[in-house]
Amino acid sequence: MKVKQANSKLLCNFEVIDLLRSRGANQEDLSSFGSVTPSESKVYEYLSRTPAGTQTRDTLQSFLQKLDKYKLTKAECLQAVNLRPLSAVEVHLAETIL
Repeated sequence: MKVKQANSKLLCNFEVIDLLRSRGANQEDLSSFGSVTPSESKVYEYLSRTPAGTQTRDTLQSFLQKLDKYKLTKAECLQAVNLRPLSAVEVHLAETIL
């Protein structure tokens, strides 16, 4: 994998897992996909067990729109997307902090 432009923008975990899926990292038999490295496969395995594994572009955009009212920075939004609350307790905790 080549770095085309270093530090051009931060990616959320969903964008990384989406890129890895497009490269074939989600295939069971990785031997037929020469472009996927072992490290990419490990990153895909890890991210698939995080909230990024179940996110879609629609849910991500909806979540970001709901965050607009809190006036968060881009970095805070990125962290909220990557560490998305999964239970009612986590949602309540986030609401009390904000």
